[in-house]
Parts: sequence; structure tokens; C-alpha cells
Amino acid sequence: MLLFSKESLFPQSHVIDNIGNTTVYIDSLIGFGPTADQWPWDVEWGAENSLWFTVKDKVCRYDTATHQVYTLLDRPDTNSNSMSIAFHPDFQSHPEVFVTYDLGGYYYSYTGGYMALFKYTYDSANDELLNETEILRWHHNGEHAGGRLATGVDGYIYCTTSEYFFDVDTPGNLNGRILRINPDGSVPAINTSGTYAVSYGHRNPQGIVQVPNGNIFSSELGQHIDELNLIRDYQNYGWPAYDGDECYNTNDSCGSSTFNYTSPVDTAIRPPSGITWYQSFAIPELNGCILQCILSNGGSQGGLVASRLNSTMDDVISDVHYFKGEYKRFRDVTVSPDGKVYVITNDREIPVIRVIYNPNAQIGIEEYSGFNLKLYPNPSGHFVNVISEKLIGKWSITSMDGKELMNGYGTEEIKIDISILINGIYFFKTKNGSKKFVKNM
Repeated sequence: MLLFSKESLFPQSHVIDNIGNTTVYIDSLIGFGPTADQWPWDVEWGAENSLWFTVKDKVCRYDTATHQVYTLLDRPDTNSNSMSIAFHPDFQSHPEVFVTYDLGGYYYSYTGGYMALFKYTYDSANDELLNETEILRWHHNGEHAGGRLATGVDGYIYCTTSEYFFDVDTPGNLNGRILRINPDGSVPAINTSGTYAVSYGHRNPQGIVQVPNGNIFSSELGQHIDELNLIRDYQNYGWPAYDGDECYNTNDSCGSSTFNYTSPVDTAIRPPSGITWYQSFAIPELNGCILQCILSNGGSQGGLVASRLNSTMDDVISDVHYFKGEYKRFRDVTVSPDGKVYVITNDREIPVIRVIYNPNAQIGIEEYSGFNLKLYPNPSGHFVNVISEKLIGKWSITSMDGKELMNGYGTEEIKIDISILINGIYFFKTKNGSKKFVKNM
């Protein structure tokens, strides 16, 4: 079902800006209203090779080809508001979508409310989400609600929860934690806590991402010091005793030699929100960085911080703040396989979803074939099938910059497990042909 009027969808006009030495275009795609129940909160690149986002009680899909917005899910009579979206890691075989909802009337439930994680089946024929199934819920009592979701490269669903001074040290408690969840809703056997939790001691984690080597990072709003945390298996990240590396609550064991916590890999005074991983040469300055949306506070004036990781992807070696003050608060960010960056800007004013891209990016090489060569499904999740009218022989899969990532030998028909690849654009190559394909979830 179409949702937005033509007036809320912008014409394709470009603002020209720069990210380092790269000239980028910034297009406004979708406009929203000025009140809290009209603010989008999460944006994800996903199914149908399109942009998904949440707003009010809805989950929507924006078709980047036709520039139309469709409502896939609406819960208008439930006093609930949609927060975040994630997709089943093998979406082709399991077309399931995970959505967090604040059940207390948006995320200002100062009188007490609940967050809930639901699973839905995506009906592509009718473009809607069906078969709502509640997986879990947790309490929140204030603006901090958590609820940011991410599909891990390891096949799990990750979720953030907020604390608001609940008993964060009780193992069965879901508050102030990063959760790891099997796609069927069960507790993963690898969780050493025996529960969904893989870490605790978080104040208000706003973003979650898993980078290609499996390391998990979360952005977190501190009381005075904001954090980027590398999540280690069931470690304590300090709150409410520590804010960053500073003792915040002297009555909560800060002076105790037995109190242990894990320090952030990065701290600043710039409240972060959603985060994502960027791996593309379309905008070289962002390649190999975690992109953090910044909320306008403490003089940071919103924008996007690119946090570059070291070679082992376990520490931040540099931060560069882009678009500072240009579009006010940035709420969430996602990246498409061709290296375009989609962001929610002007949060809590009159929000806009924008796309940032390099108009001169040359992604990979052109397809060519000296004979009939078919590759399917495309996009693909875990496997691709290749059928050729001639002997394939030696083949390789390369990244957009030409780096060889996989290789092998084949006859006329082969099936290749591509689960080790991160989401992105790749090329299947033989001496007689090349096919471009998308790894998506």
C-alpha cells in the first residue's frame, strides 16, 4: 500500500558537498512531519533491494527505482510505535523480518512501558508483513528504550536494551544489555550467560553492528561521556558505576578492587545514535570505518562520524566528523551494496531521509561473456548457482576493487557457498565471462 503523498517525496535535486577529497551528492528522498509521532527512527537496506524504515506505528519500504513508499505493516490501534528492523540472515529461504516496538506510546514512557521484539513473515507478492510473533519483551521507564536491531554476519540477531537504573547485575534481567538471539527466537547455545545477554552494564546503547571479522560494536549515550564499545562475551561495561572511564556513582563499587569493567574503545562528548559498517571504494574516505550518527548536543551539532578501525578490527585509530551542523541531528544510517549512504537527518525537527553518494564512483568492472553464462539467485544470501554452455574451468569471485576473495574449478554447473562474504557487490569471473551479483544477508 502506498503511504506518502507526492509532496513528501522530493524531486531528485542534488546538493554538492565533500567527504575529504571526494565530491559527493546529497539527495533528499523523503520528508516527514514536525511532531514526535511523525519522526522516523530506523533505516535499513534490505529485502527487495530497497530501503526500509520505521515511522510511528509503521514499517515502510522505499523503492529507490520508482521513488515510491509502501506501508508493509501498520499497528494503529495498539498504542505502539515501531523502532528498529532486521532481516533473517538467510532471507531468501526464510523471508522473515524482525521489528522492535515500544508498547508504551513512543519512547517517552516515563510512567513505565515495555519494548517488544516481534518476528513477521514478509509476503513479497502483496508487499506486507504477516504472522506477528512476539519473541521477547523488556521494561523501560523513561526516554531510554533501546531496541536497535542488527543482523549479524554470524547468523544471529542482535538487539540493544536500555537500563534506566533497573537492576543491571541480575543475570536474568534484559535491561542494560546487548542481546544475541537465534532467528527462531531461542537463546543461542554459544551465549555463555545462558540467557539472551552477551554483555551488561550499558546505559543507553543506541547502535549495534557486527564488522566482517565478527567483532561486535555498540554506540552508547553516557551520562556525560559517550562511548563506542567492543562487545566481549558477557563482560560488564561499567554503568551505573562508570561513565566512560570515569567513576560516576561512588556508591556502586567504583573504589572496589573487585569491581571489573571493560573500557570503551572510543569516548567523546557527542551523543551517538545508529551505526553501520562501511566497506566500499565508492567513498574511499569511509572505507573500513564504522559510521556513527551524531545527535545534536554539547556543541557537536549532529552529523556523521567515521571511526576507522585498525587491521584487527578491535580498536579505533581515528575519528573524522563530517556534515557537522549541516543537517542537525542524524538519527540512523545504512549502506547499500553500491556504497551509497542513507541517513535520517534533522531528527526531532522536520526529519528527512537523505542519500549521500559519489556520482563518479566506478564500481568494479562491466559484465561480459563470450558464451551463455547464468548466475542465480541474484541477490543471494548463502549460495549462488552458475550454469554455463561451456566448461567453466577456473573461476574466481572478486570484490569491487578487483581483490580475489574465492576461487575454484567447475564444469558446466556449479553451486558456490558465499556465506563467508559480507553484504556487497561482487563479480564471478572466468576466462570467458564475468557476472555481477549482490550478496545481501
